[in-house]
Amino acid sequence: MKPMVFRLANYALAAAMVCALPAAEAPKRVTLNVVAVDSKGNPIADLKGSDFRVTDSGKPQQIDAISHRDARLQPAVALGPDEVFNRAGSGAGPATVILFDLLNEHMDARGPAWNELLHALQPLESSTGLYLYLLTVDGRLYPVHGLPDNEKEAGSPDPSPWTRQIKTLLDEAMHAVFRVRPVDIDQFVDVRINLTYQNLRWLAARMAGIPGRKNIVWITHGIPIVLSPAVTGADWFDYTPYLRQLSEELDRANVSIYPVQQIPPGTAMPGTQEAQHSGLNSEETLQDFARYTGGLTNGSSDIRVAIRQAMNDVRTSYRISYYPTPQNWDGKFHKVRVTCARKGVRIQTKEGYYAWPEERLDERGQQQAVEQAVTAPFDATEIGLRATLTRDSANAHVAHLLVRVDPADVKLERKGDRYEGQLKIRMSAVPAVAGAAGTPVIVAGLRYTPAQYDGILKNGIRFSNDVNLVDGLERLRVVVLDTASDAVGSVTMPVR
Repeated sequence: MKPMVFRLANYALAAAMVCALPAAEAPKRVTLNVVAVDSKGNPIADLKGSDFRVTDSGKPQQIDAISHRDARLQPAVALGPDEVFNRAGSGAGPATVILFDLLNEHMDARGPAWNELLHALQPLESSTGLYLYLLTVDGRLYPVHGLPDNEKEAGSPDPSPWTRQIKTLLDEAMHAVFRVRPVDIDQFVDVRINLTYQNLRWLAARMAGIPGRKNIVWITHGIPIVLSPAVTGADWFDYTPYLRQLSEELDRANVSIYPVQQIPPGTAMPGTQEAQHSGLNSEETLQDFARYTGGLTNGSSDIRVAIRQAMNDVRTSYRISYYPTPQNWDGKFHKVRVTCARKGVRIQTKEGYYAWPEERLDERGQQQAVEQAVTAPFDATEIGLRATLTRDSANAHVAHLLVRVDPADVKLERKGDRYEGQLKIRMSAVPAVAGAAGTPVIVAGLRYTPAQYDGILKNGIRFSNDVNLVDGLERLRVVVLDTASDAVGSVTMPVR
């Protein structure tokens, strides 16, 4: 039997030619994940590109693309026979993870934090999209209510909030993980720091497949950003480069940190080597994570306030991108400021980025976003996709694929007498099947006349292809990314 091979030669995009484009040098782009709220902290969902002002190191920037991401449910639509729609209610919604950090929390602060967490979660009317993990004293993540593992969990409604049973859940969790901190972790601060970074990295990777903005409310004492010779036994050790790297990974995954520091700034942990030395700046670590990822930077120690704001901020957000001049990429930190022309609007986004000259963060981030959408346990819904996969009547090992992309979710820019855009497309078996070779990421250019543009607004951006199938193939997933906005959509079809 032939292996499954996806051939994208037969594009039929509403009568427009779509072709694979060769790689070419392109200017580097900066992308910002932006939250806009009013004076009461409520999200504002009707802003346009002309409302925003962006400066990079004090220099005004021309916004190239802006997309609005709203987590509210889409209205139901009529589907054709065997048609699958990625917005039919099975996709994952916004996600807020609470990380209760027992590994780095002051022993005397755990009880008050536990009580404050109970009082913050019990009254919630809805817990949809809210998850809770403990970072245990031996450096493991324990899911009290973990992130969804499959499509069914991701799209399940929330008839009764799990937070109503939070006392029982937390009691059981604390009993399961309770133990004295291991000696090697207790005595060596660098072990705790490395374990903390590893778990934050795991959470970012786990959340990356969920579309839109995601937030981590990190309840902790914090971890130092610098270790003194008295701690290391050698020279000073600065964790700033590692913090920058992890912050970039979090930012690429659209994950923001909302730190909640339970111990007054400058208070060290009793009984550890850290307590013998001052100036290790645990508060600075938390604030840097928030600044570099667009999280909450007001230094709040109120768990209730942080959770409420984090859950609010994932409901709607904006993705803004611009192209600085080539001279911008000098390896230095560039401070970014985003303001709004409309009065009474508070903007929250990352405060800057490191302009590494050798990297294309936008391309790397897009490749990562596509691969995460391929392996995610649920479909991404930022781009609306409808698809049908029907067996050939003469050959059971061949299926005809038709995909329709919602043009409202793709940036098509008027250039002369044409409307132009660009998509990245990838197809794969879900789960992976031996002998089923998916496509590499294919770059497809869109170019329409005004008449063709009017046609796709009515009928969608279409492409079709024949697919050879292998035994054992259960589902086929198509992933589409708009390179202008970084929006991602995926649709998964059963192989009947």
